[in-house]
Amino acid sequence: MKNVNYYAIMPVNELRSRIMECGVIIEDIATLAIGHIMKIEPKGSKVIGHTSSSISFNHKILFISEIKGLPKDIKHKLQVFMEIRNKFAHVKSVDSFKSLFAIEEVRKQKHQKKLETWYKDQGEKEDTFEDQFRHYFALLTDEICEYLRNQVFQHIYESVSEQTRNDLNAEFIKILKEDVKKSVEANEIWNKAVEKVSKKNKENVA
Repeated sequence: MKNVNYYAIMPVNELRSRIMECGVIIEDIATLAIGHIMKIEPKGSKVIGHTSSSISFNHKILFISEIKGLPKDIKHKLQVFMEIRNKFAHVKSVDSFKSLFAIEEVRKQKHQKKLETWYKDQGEKEDTFEDQFRHYFALLTDEICEYLRNQVFQHIYESVSEQTRNDLNAEFIKILKEDVKKSVEANEIWNKAVEKVSKKNKENVA
């Protein structure tokens, strides 16, 4: 029997690759978030690191979803992201959004309608069905990434001393001021803000 080089004849699905890459990005940020919350250093960790014994992508997302105070919409979006990512990762016939939404299980969960409801008013309308849902999925990824990054920053911010927080605030304002000065229009806005604050302070003193 002739040997077949399956790797050589394996078709490359660009959409699947993109969705898997989005999953890698979100898993990386989720790992950092879990690490900060649980006070675990991800690098070298047997639980949340990159060893064969570490918890899976699904378990990391489920862990994040269980955090007390997590907004319901973010929890819902994490679930939808995980389910879409898993279908592209594990079901060979799912190679487009059309084939994804044709699956009975996905159709019952109304993922197509959810993505449309969440993001139909954001950005320009794309020419094709596939491009439209690529755009929606990109927005979903961005929103989750932004939320998780903010959670990591907030947790770090709250865990440091008051002096460090004051230093962070001062440095943030300094950087913001430097960036604002680079723009003529923004500089005018900055000057107006300074003028109003100064006026308010004088009134309080008087």
